[in-house]
Amino acid sequence: MTDLKIGLTKFCSLRPKWCVFTGASGTHLVCVCTIQQNVTLLIHGASIEEDYKELMSYIVCEGEGRECMPRHCDKCPSKDNLVQFLQSKFEEDIVEYSQWVLTDQTEMIRCLSSVSEFIDKLIEKLNKLIPQSYIAKSQASFFFFFNLKGMASSNTAVISMEFSENYAFTIQDEAQGYRWTSDSCTIHPVMVHCKNTNHEKLILPLCIISDDLKHDASLVYEIQKTATAFLGENYPHITNIHYFSDGCCWAV
Repeated sequence: MTDLKIGLTKFCSLRPKWCVFTGASGTHLVCVCTIQQNVTLLIHGASIEEDYKELMSYIVCEGEGRECMPRHCDKCPSKDNLVQFLQSKFEEDIVEYSQWVLTDQTEMIRCLSSVSEFIDKLIEKLNKLIPQSYIAKSQASFFFFFNLKGMASSNTAVISMEFSENYAFTIQDEAQGYRWTSDSCTIHPVMVHCKNTNHEKLILPLCIISDDLKHDASLVYEIQKTATAFLGENYPHITNIHYFSDGCCWAV
């Protein structure tokens, strides 16, 4: 038998469901970015050797400037070069791949597309991933984040926010069929770093719960309103807020 190396995404798509991947620390690899994972699944489904970062280079300027990554640059290359490059990768007319989708729940499905439909889908998702990847990379600078927290003036708050997994309500001694109809809620942790009027550093953990299960931009906006209302009521001296978040996976 010939040893064939495969990537993590391909392994996860082929592995038995009872085989759970763990990282070096023993933690499960869960709650990854849906947009990035769907792009990776497309690439692996088509057996493309290049990763998504290499494919991005075909449709952004060489320096990956600040205007390029949010897709505001009118000098970035068109998709034609990428289309031509991708077309050379296919020998079959139909491509089979997996995708994460959101209906009433998040699930992975198998898809079949023609080569042209597949290329259009991949480029569309790459264009959505580019700004999110740029934001995540920018905010991954721990020096900037910690420096901002430490050097911010007393009228400035630094807020880090991220969706947690949805929580399914449980009832003690529940009836047997209740598990199929039980309700869920969104749990969204928020950490506020600020100073009081005596310039003493404060860390304020908030947890916002909602029955809105769609992790989209409108829910994030409501969470921001709730957090700012809390600060306005309890810390009225705060007039500036810096937000750190990698975005919501279903907002784009």
